[in-house]
Amino acid sequence: GDFAYRFTLPNDGKLAIGVQLGVTQVPVSFVIGGGSGNTAFNSSFGTGIYYNNDDAYFGASLLNINAADGYNSPLFISGGYVFTIDDDFKLKTGAVLRKQSSNAGGKTSIDLNATGWINNKFGIGVWYQNTGSELSNQAILGSFQIQLKKFQFGYAYDFSGSGSTNSISNEGFHQIMLKYEIDSGNGKSSVFRYF
Repeated sequence: GDFAYRFTLPNDGKLAIGVQLGVTQVPVSFVIGGGSGNTAFNSSFGTGIYYNNDDAYFGASLLNINAADGYNSPLFISGGYVFTIDDDFKLKTGAVLRKQSSNAGGKTSIDLNATGWINNKFGIGVWYQNTGSELSNQAILGSFQIQLKKFQFGYAYDFSGSGSTNSISNEGFHQIMLKYEIDSGNGKSSVFRYF
C-alpha cells in the first residue's frame, strides 16, 4: 500500500511526502530445462518526496530500502522545467536518473526528454530512454500530443535501441495515450497544466 501527505506551499507550490509498504516476489533459482523455478517473498519498504509548481517539478524516491540477498534497491531522482520561449511556444524539459544499489551493480542511467508546446494545444517531443524501455535497454522516442479541452490525446513511437537483442524491437513500438481531466469543482481541469 501507498500513503502520501501533501502540503500547499507559496507560489502555487505543492509538496508530497510518501511511503510504500508491500511484498516483493523475488526469483531465487531457475532449473534449466525443468520448466520450474523458486521464488521468495520479501517485505518491501520505500519512500519518496515530490515538489511541483506551475513551472517546475522535482522528485526523489528510494525503493526496497530493506532489500537483502542482492536484491536491487534503486534510487530515482527526477526533475523538469518549462521554459517560456514566447507567448505561443513553451519548451517542457525533464530528466530521470536511476542509481542501482551496489549489490545490483551500482549502474547509473538517465532519461532525457523535451516537448515543445504550441499555444498549449499541440506538443511535439523527443525522448532518450536509457533506464529500460519496453523492448530494449536504450531507445529514442518521438511523440505528438494534442489538447482538446479536458481531453489530451498522444502518440509515441519507440525506435529500437542500439543495445537491443530483441528482434521485435527492430520494428519499433507504438504507444497511444489518452488523458481526461475530471473537474472536482475547483476549476483546475479547465486550465492547461504541464505537471
